[in-house]
Amino acid sequence: MDRLDRKFPQLIFLIICLYSCMNKNNSKLVKETIKKENFSYSNNWKEDYNGCKGLRNIKLSDSLILEYGLKNSDIDSFIVVFGKPNFRVENDDNIDLYYYYDSYCKDFKIIDSLDKCYAEYRFKLSKYVSKKYSCN
Repeated sequence: MDRLDRKFPQLIFLIICLYSCMNKNNSKLVKETIKKENFSYSNNWKEDYNGCKGLRNIKLSDSLILEYGLKNSDIDSFIVVFGKPNFRVENDDNIDLYYYYDSYCKDFKIIDSLDKCYAEYRFKLSKYVSKKYSCN
């Protein structure tokens, strides 16, 4: 038992180091995968910046998250797949990225007087934790 007690802190340290490396490797893996493959889904999302073309939608969002393993990903890996957000809000430990979809547009610009739909992706301590879809 005494021997196990002495090794326990080393074991915890090793687990923390491995976990840290896994998260860094996941970010690199997402970026490398995106560079090597055909990314029509990701490109469709990125090309429809204001959601005017009808390419961005909830199904595509969910597919991208699953396909690229973005659950618990870092914010940089997420942005590599989804592109630049339409806007971003930072509060305490949270960062929310907002992307418009299914927008009412004229000449590829959102009509401000009509409802807007957006996908909100929440990051807590820089890790993706949840999504929400809203129209108002």
